[in-house]
Parts: sequence; structure tokens; C-alpha cells
Amino acid sequence: ALVSLTGAVLPASLQELMTTDVATVPVDAPLSAALDLMTARVIRSVLLREGDALVGIVTAHDLIAAAARGASLETPAGTLISQPLLRLPPQTTPALAYGRMRRMGVRHLVVAGRARTPIGIVSETDFFLHLSADQLLGTLCVADVMDPEPARLEPDSTLLDGLAVVAGANSGCAVVTL
Repeated sequence: ALVSLTGAVLPASLQELMTTDVATVPVDAPLSAALDLMTARVIRSVLLREGDALVGIVTAHDLIAAAARGASLETPAGTLISQPLLRLPPQTTPALAYGRMRRMGVRHLVVAGRARTPIGIVSETDFFLHLSADQLLGTLCVADVMDPEPARLEPDSTLLDGLAVVAGANSGCAVVTL
């Protein structure tokens, strides 16, 4: 097992890193259903299904972007679907999985068991919370993780303006310029 400088054992596979509370909603469910489920479970994404098939994901970021555009909570969740849905087996190493996520431009991946059924989910945040710098940086270069065109805001921008800029830039943050 890998051990951090603080003595913590670091995850060697997605199975050790994943959250097993996988939430799903039908693709035609209203955004309010996805938001209610995320709030109740304190999670930041739900998988969308059409019948038994997983077809995509809706994240808190997607909901913030929709709110910034003035979307109704009755809008079908499928209108915000993020694709492709990256699925990897539980034995995949975190460094390999993170590099694959970055190359595909996704922030979440589904840990899939036999028959590609979801057994867990891993977010970009999980990598930063649970992995050492050596694990993350050993297979990545700055270009893999940087935002070449970050969202920018003026200091006097309103919060709603900030949400709209971040959502429009498909980013999780903005640079405030002075």
C-alpha cells in the first residue's frame, strides 16, 4: 500500500476511492427531482437512466449553469445530460483513471462492475481529497490539469454574474481580476 507523508494509506484502486451511493433518476424526470436527490444524499451528481440503461450524468455544476440561464425546475433532467459517461472497472488505478478523465474532459466517472452495472462513482474532487501529490502528479503534466482559458470576473461582479460566467466557461472557478 502507498502511504502519504502523514502516514495515511492511499487508495490503490477506484474501488478504494469510490462512493458507493450511486443515485439515478429517469432521463425525463424534472430537474427538481435531481436537485432533491442530490440535496437529500449530500452528493453532487446523479446518473440518468432510460429504462435500465445509463445514458449520462447531471451534476451540481450543470444545475448551477441551468439556474444561471433561468431554466425551470420542471425542465427534464435529460436536457442537461453530460456525455460521454466514462465507465472504468474497480481495479483501475486512480492515476490512470484521473488521466483518462482529464483527457475526456469529464469530472465524474462511473465505477462499473460486471455487465457494466454501476457499483460506485468517483468525482474529480475525490482525487484531490484522497490522493497524494505523487499519485496525481506522477502521470500528469500541467497541461493535463490546467484551465488554459479560465473564467474571469471583475471584483464588482454580482454573484449571479459569477455563476453565469463560471457556467458558461464550463469551469469550477473564476479568476477575479483587479
